[in-house]
Amino acid sequence: MSGLAEKWAQKVLEIGLFAALFAIGLGFALQLAKVSAPAVILKTGFWILLATPSLRVVTLMVAFFRQKEKKFAWVAGGVLLILIAGSLIERL
Repeated sequence: MSGLAEKWAQKVLEIGLFAALFAIGLGFALQLAKVSAPAVILKTGFWILLATPSLRVVTLMVAFFRQKEKKFAWVAGGVLLILIAGSLIERL
């Protein structure tokens, strides 16, 4: 993996992790304080946490296409399709 693609993938993981931890922590704090609607914030945090790996794959796919590494870009696209198919099959 090239340096730029790796750097962007790492940033996506960091931002996703910290955003999810912030939302989950805020939701728990609001729940302890007996404030209304902490469940929405908790669900948002968990959705961010679940979406982070998919966003990483999208980031890698875009970076690979921009760097003219089409083979890796198509592999990343295949992984993304598998992730999407897995989430759709789970709902059946």
